Amino acid sequence: MEQYVSEKTCKVTHNGIEKEFDRTERRLNAHSEQIDSMQEAIIKLTTLVDSISKKSIFDKILTMSVFIIAVVLLAVILGPEYVGKILGVAK
Repeated sequence: MEQYVSEKTCKVTHNGIEKEFDRTERRLNAHSEQIDSMQEAIIKLTTLVDSISKKSIFDKILTMSVFIIAVVLLAVILGPEYVGKILGVAK
């Protein structure tokens, strides 16, 4: 048995789908930008850790503490599996 839907109903449905698609795409792009920013921050922190390897133990402890806090915040925001991928730990 064939079923027919009015053109108006079809347009309303498609408009709703398009709006949802656009909203989802904007959110995905925003998350992508956030992930890029976090990756840059991790690279900078890693560079900082490498650069202070010859400094005093207190500087090393402070830098490692900041790095650990950043990784924990990333884990809370993104979830552990993404943080593992960013750090190159997860497979």
